Amino acid sequence: MENFGGCLIVVSHDRFFMDKLVQHYFVFEGDGVIYDHHGTYMEYRQMKDNEETEQKKKGKAKSEPRKVNKKPARKKESDKLSFQERKEFGKLEKEIQTLEEEKSQIENALSSGNLSSEELRKESERYGEISELIDKKTIIWLELAEKE
Repeated sequence: MENFGGCLIVVSHDRFFMDKLVQHYFVFEGDGVIYDHHGTYMEYRQMKDNEETEQKKKGKAKSEPRKVNKKPARKKESDKLSFQERKEFGKLEKEIQTLEEEKSQIENALSSGNLSSEELRKESERYGEISELIDKKTIIWLELAEKE
């Protein structure tokens, strides 16, 4: 599919899938606002985060003059990935890919018509398990990807 030269219209909440496949987005932001974005979803999120940060800076500058005797602010938790998170991030991508391949193999087996009823039941159960695992791991991957 990566070599497909045509146009696809995809509606999805799967950011991992979208980042791997999509290069142009129509982002429905609400209240009838549709943003036309060329690039990856992660680039769009980064742009939105920068806009929000800029808005917060402008809002603080106007609404509250600085006080001299304020207590020093506590350090915020790092927005960067820790070593462990970076390690998990790489591992998750491989695991998701392996699960996707297994899911594809099961889909082929299920559609082949060569399975007995018992094999069909087992493969269907495994398909459900794999789908849940992919969803869970993708959510974690996306959270880590947003921090990166």
